[in-house]
Amino acid sequence: MEEIMLNVWAVVGILFGGSIVIQIVPIKINPWTFILKRVGKIMNEDTDKKVTEVMAKMEDLEGKVGDMEENREMDRAMNARRRILRFSDECIRKEQHSKEYFDNVLEDISEYKRYCEDHPKFKNEKCVLAVSNIEKAYEHCLEYNDFL
Repeated sequence: MEEIMLNVWAVVGILFGGSIVIQIVPIKINPWTFILKRVGKIMNEDTDKKVTEVMAKMEDLEGKVGDMEENREMDRAMNARRRILRFSDECIRKEQHSKEYFDNVLEDISEYKRYCEDHPKFKNEKCVLAVSNIEKAYEHCLEYNDFL
């Protein structure tokens, strides 16, 4: 009887040991694959939750950065409009300006117009006449070489 039990254990040992190396086709028996997959799932549960939390925070940050960029662009447009209005007032008072100053304000006008085209809800009617005054003053200065 002992001999039979020893033989049974030997067969079980050989089958178990063989299952580690050999997989029977088409029935795949590999207890180590099953065990390692389970351990991997258990180890990655916390990681998956953390990755999801990090991704949610990243999306939130992207939204905030987008809002900040939009606010920065609007501030730049508002500053350009202020410079345009001030320069127009100076032109109306017949103050002379250098060609470089005109060029700088013309760049502000281009930037401001581009912003207004990209943002149709932005109120632009405050600056339209000022731009027209500056363009007329620039044409006059070009025609008569009347720069400072």
